Amino acid sequence: MSDQNTLTNLHHLIASFDDLISVEQNPQIILRAINLINLMAFKSSMQVRKLMKDLKLLEQRDLLIIRKVQSTFTHLYRSK
Repeated sequence: MSDQNTLTNLHHLIASFDDLISVEQNPQIILRAINLINLMAFKSSMQVRKLMKDLKLLEQRDLLIIRKVQSTFTHLYRSK
């Protein structure tokens, strides 16, 4: 039950990033969230990975990666 609560809370936290912080001004938060999801998926049991998949944490991770890449390219484009 503890794993489920932790993963559910992580899911809700990541889903509400836009309401809580300015992600573009805090890119380290995106990178840390991506790293945390990857670490949890790598170091956990099949049951935890299935729960992560059910909660769509891996999809959230992928969206964070896309967002980070887009933000980086936008920043690079504007600096030219």
